[in-house]
Amino acid sequence: MPIITAIIFSTPLTTINICGVMRSPLQIVVVVVAGAFVLSLLMLYYTKKDEHQENFLYDGAADEKQVNDSFLSFEKRIRELYDGIQTFVLFIGYGLSGHSLVAAILDAHPKIVIAHEFDVLRKWNYYKNDTWNGKSKLFFDLHSNSRAHAMFGKRAQFRSVSQTGYAYHVAGQWQGTFQDNIKVTGDKHGDVSSSFLMKHGFQVLDEIQKVIKVPLKFIHVIRNPFDNIATKVLKNLDARDNARDQSFKVNNSEVLDHYIASHFKRVESVQRLHQSGSYGILDVYSSEIISYPRENLRKLCSFLEVNCDKEYIDTVSAILYQTSSKTRNSVVWTSEQKARVEELIQKYPFLRPFTFYSN
Repeated sequence: MPIITAIIFSTPLTTINICGVMRSPLQIVVVVVAGAFVLSLLMLYYTKKDEHQENFLYDGAADEKQVNDSFLSFEKRIRELYDGIQTFVLFIGYGLSGHSLVAAILDAHPKIVIAHEFDVLRKWNYYKNDTWNGKSKLFFDLHSNSRAHAMFGKRAQFRSVSQTGYAYHVAGQWQGTFQDNIKVTGDKHGDVSSSFLMKHGFQVLDEIQKVIKVPLKFIHVIRNPFDNIATKVLKNLDARDNARDQSFKVNNSEVLDHYIASHFKRVESVQRLHQSGSYGILDVYSSEIISYPRENLRKLCSFLEVNCDKEYIDTVSAILYQTSSKTRNSVVWTSEQKARVEELIQKYPFLRPFTFYSN
């Protein structure tokens, strides 16, 4: 086009004065045609641009739909995951008995997710009235709690040894997550569960069973009551570190009496649950878990109806201590207090193996 324009502009015709420049009529026509051509190109460009914007907006709507579909797909997978759970387990018993250790090693199992002190019983009102989502919400929250403690909390790798001296991180296993599917989920807060049931009765358990629609079971971790009570006394008096010195002894009968009474109130709550016969309860002795980890891990897995493979048992067994601590020797007991505790022990079949001098 520049060549044609140059030829035309050099053609001698009758000229017209335009703004002081002499132009022929043909030159003027060519300029008008060229301008119209350029204008049409610009119109075509902006038309295509508008179409592109419309397509972009359309694609955005498609992306939004894809996001919504992905979310619905995720929700469906979550529901299917939790619908596959076959057992719901709660811990029951007494604080400072070894519940945290047992829960941590169970959470390391590829088919088990155990929350750390989520407090299901005290939070139950939030879930019980939601007949459609209550189960999925509860299991999702327990799963989230387990993951949080595996990443940042008591079971995290960077906190491999707790203040009590126990390791709750199980390297190379499944804490906070699972393999393929989840068969068991639950919560560990034995002391609070016992206290709650003691005050409010067992109705909440029936409500839970109705909503989750899978068997509800309990793990009862038991420590020698003399050590259990003594450890609570030491903790109350901020003397646990001092108790590492074998010559150290706390002498406070009033505090000791308080924890004797408090402990056996919880024992009574567990006994009533045993006597109800409504739920499966596994009595596990913390000293035996430490001394005979393989046998007791198999016992736990059998109770929860999951398989315990060799890798899991070998890895978990490696973090367990070979001996349990006897904090009873760090507290001064009167003869009457010893006799009272031993008399109370005889009332409960699961405590009868214990004396002041036994493990």
